[in-house]
Amino acid sequence: MTINGDDAAFAYAFVAHGKLHYYWPAFKLKYESSLSVGQILLMQVVRDACGDGIISFDFLHGDAEYKSFWATNTSRVDRVVVCRGYMGYLIALSYYLAWRLARINCLRSFYHRIRMIIRRFKQRTAMLQIRSY
Repeated sequence: MTINGDDAAFAYAFVAHGKLHYYWPAFKLKYESSLSVGQILLMQVVRDACGDGIISFDFLHGDAEYKSFWATNTSRVDRVVVCRGYMGYLIALSYYLAWRLARINCLRSFYHRIRMIIRRFKQRTAMLQIRSY
């Protein structure tokens, strides 16, 4: 984005599989004001993405204020496992199953409850061993 022929703001973005990836936004500090040049640039990028039929917009990692302004209250983390050979396939399959099971709330809470019980049991047996000395 330029103002009177001077470069004012920049953002690198690309589209892959219907998702716009927004990288490295930057603007010159001399254009900093209550209505930031960076916000105007982002507004134009969002407008163009909507006009082009983009399905989703990826702001990447971080919790910057401008991301919260433009984002919804949902977030999703995608994980990728690359496997090679039969053993790699089994490992990738086990990761996939673990991630799918972790999404089930009752199983996750049961798992945490069992871990807490095991931790308490280990603490008690450690205390008993200390007292026996």
